[in-house]
Amino acid sequence: AVYHDHRVTAIDRGAKRVSLKNGETFSYDRLLLATGARPRALVINGREIQHARLFRTYSDAKSFFDLLNPDLQLTIIGGGFIGLELAASARQRQVKTTVIESAPRLLGRAVPESLAARIEARHREEQVKFHIGQSITSISPTRKVTLADGTEILSDIILAGIGSIPNTDLAEQCGLT
Repeated sequence: AVYHDHRVTAIDRGAKRVSLKNGETFSYDRLLLATGARPRALVINGREIQHARLFRTYSDAKSFFDLLNPDLQLTIIGGGFIGLELAASARQRQVKTTVIESAPRLLGRAVPESLAARIEARHREEQVKFHIGQSITSISPTRKVTLADGTEILSDIILAGIGSIPNTDLAEQCGLT
């Protein structure tokens, strides 16, 4: 059987049964657990920043792109694939765009340094501004981003593309490591 849009609430590995939120249960011979992930929250100085947008779902994307216009200053935190793809999309809409990456280079875990340098150069040609190797010391409620070197960036929209956290609760609940 295929169950769409049903949330699994429990897995009984001994009985090989799965419980759904709507109260249904079913048995299995083999079970593939595809838990998905949620966006990593932006935390500065031990505090989660609520006024930074996270990007994970279609609805996140739609609401983000609906906002973009050339009068805006967009700051993207995270120089990975998601952050850079969003920067390219924003520049196509003539949005002033800044990318902040705390690591010493863009795409540090994803591609070789030479390829990352070419990607960065291409983004710079499109007038994306970069602050690489910079940590953020604060983000004000008015969306002013302050970097460790004292640089202040005024933003209309702050987008955090800093990775994801796997949804492991269900796996842990049923004793999987």
